[in-house]
Amino acid sequence: MSRRLQSVSLKFYLQSERILSIFNSTLHPEVRDCCKNSHAPTRQQCVLNLYDAWTQFSKDLLVCSARGGYVTSSNMLLSRVTNDPLNFIYALSNRYSPSTPPSWGISSELIGIARRLGVANYSTISGAIGSINSPSEVIRITRNYIAHKNALTANKAINSLSVYGAVSPLDIDAILLRRTARGVSVFEDWRNGLVTIAFSCCG
Repeated sequence: MSRRLQSVSLKFYLQSERILSIFNSTLHPEVRDCCKNSHAPTRQQCVLNLYDAWTQFSKDLLVCSARGGYVTSSNMLLSRVTNDPLNFIYALSNRYSPSTPPSWGISSELIGIARRLGVANYSTISGAIGSINSPSEVIRITRNYIAHKNALTANKAINSLSVYGAVSPLDIDAILLRRTARGVSVFEDWRNGLVTIAFSCCG
């Protein structure tokens, strides 16, 4: 029996919903008044968790697309490329191995692997993942700054986050909490953008 590819995006939606709930739990008025700064590490951890969930979605998307037997939301049955997608992917480049997997969260790398795999839904994946409105790259750069706070990651983050008013010294928590034109925090806006792309990938 064919499975729905949309189950992959639904999994990401539910994971990101839980992460967003944790982020928003630090924003209640009583929290802001008593201990705003103490919750900054929790909010930053949410960025790490969101990016991890996105990279897992990206990996699962390619694996399921290559295995075939999945039906897209437009009712296209995906044909099988290989029974063992991961080993097939590792064989694409000597840079890849179980210990050094692809950078699933980098859009250009994911699109390149999808193309070389020859998955039937390549055009859908490349169009969605490569969207100019995708927040994945700014999330990746922000994630790297949070995980490795140094001058290099800080400079990259300031450049990437300048659209949100980032300056040196970088106050990452202030950026995450900033309200966007859509009336939500930057973090929630990022999450919503990824969810939209995830479902578009399974179209």
